This record gives sequence, structure tokens and C-alpha cells, in this order.
Amino acid sequence: ICSDALSIDALAPVLERLSAAVGFCVSVPGNWERGKTWLPVAFWEQFMARHRWHYLCNKSLELEDWGWVYGCDDISKGFPAVPEVFPAGLEKIFLVHRPDTVIALDRDKKLDPFTLALCGHTHGGQIRLPLIGAVLVPSFYGRRLDCGLFGKGSSDTRMLISSGVNHASFPLRINCRREIILIEFE
Repeated sequence: ICSDALSIDALAPVLERLSAAVGFCVSVPGNWERGKTWLPVAFWEQFMARHRWHYLCNKSLELEDWGWVYGCDDISKGFPAVPEVFPAGLEKIFLVHRPDTVIALDRDKKLDPFTLALCGHTHGGQIRLPLIGAVLVPSFYGRRLDCGLFGKGSSDTRMLISSGVNHASFPLRINCRREIILIEFE
């Protein structure tokens, strides 16, 4: 959500507008939040709660008898964990900042109970060349996980990686659309 401590105050009205527009908002820790160790998880939980957001760091939330959302910590500076117990009869959504976390935690099919894993972090590569695609993607898996919908193969779990609306270290996008994805469940 923000990449500079000076942006935190400017973030409040954005969070308020988003929560007013959709009514239910969830966020998970990213590399920036977890990299600032002087701002503990409790700070972000309280900050987001003040603006009607749920901050899930290795925590879950049930959504009115329809679904169950699990928000995972970031792998680069945090302590990601997979839940031991899953509720029966509900759609299960896994939220995490970085797609590398999904792959790292999916040892022994631990994420198979989830229908969908939602990620960001890659910014779609930020600079994309025609016929080549993303030039550089901040992932151990490189350009293979720049953005899009990915199937696991051995289960029905899918991973959706959004290119997001912001940028990484430098404020430039070339041939890389900003996106907000609307997912409708039936």
C-alpha cells in the first residue's frame, strides 16, 4: 500500500474511500511493512482497523457462511505459516503478498484445500517489451510468475497474481497496465 513512511498519513483517506466503496476490505503484510521492523504487526492491525480494514498476518477470517480467507505473512522479512486446520464446507482463499511464498509453503500439498491464492508483489514486471514480456520480475521464478492466472496441476488450486496499481523502486511502467481485479464467486 505504501513504500515510504512519509506516505502513511496520506494512506488513511485512501483506505477510507476503498472501504466505503466495497464495504469489506482485507490486507496482508508485504515486504515494505515487514521490512520496517520498528513498525510491528500490531501497529498495522490497529492502523488498518481504524479505517475498517482487516489486516491478516497468519490469521483467518470467515465471510458470512460463504468463505474463509487466510492472510499469510510475507516470506522475505516475516514468518509465513500455513494453517493446520481448515473449515469444512466453505470456499478457502489464500492471500499473500508474494507468489514465491505460495510455492515455498506448498510443500506436501499443504495449500491444496484452498480454491484460490491471491498475490501481488511483481508489479507485472513493470517494464514489458513487445513479444518478450516482462524484463525483470522480483521473484525467485523470474518472468514465469509476472502476472496472470496459474494452475497447480495436481489440484484445483489456482494462483492469481495481479500487476497491481503501483510500482516498485522506480515510478515508471512501460507497456504494463495497472490493474485492479474484480473476482465474482458463484
